[in-house]
Amino acid sequence: MNEEQIARSRETIAEIQAHLGKHSYAVRNDGALVELRFLLGYLKVHDRYIAEKAGQIEDLAVEFWSARKHHRYPGGPSEILARIDDLLGRIENQLQQREQRIRDGATRSHPA
Repeated sequence: MNEEQIARSRETIAEIQAHLGKHSYAVRNDGALVELRFLLGYLKVHDRYIAEKAGQIEDLAVEFWSARKHHRYPGGPSEILARIDDLLGRIENQLQQREQRIRDGATRSHPA
């Protein structure tokens, strides 16, 4: 993962957060799910850990934007959104670690 991919991943996270804010009602919404899957697709290609978390977000979104599944989720729809937010935070942490590794590598190869 390079700096450009990290920056684009951060943009994608912001887009996902905006998308979730726009579609924050726990009702059947196939269109919202399709758009979220498209956004998550970018996150899934550069890092296995991030791909795993993005897959978990997708699974939660399926429950959230279903006709009834969100009612059975422990804590209900608000807990699903909280869990998605937590997973996005974990992805951001992974991006920070990746970014730090890039910086550390650049520092080692180009001493000040």
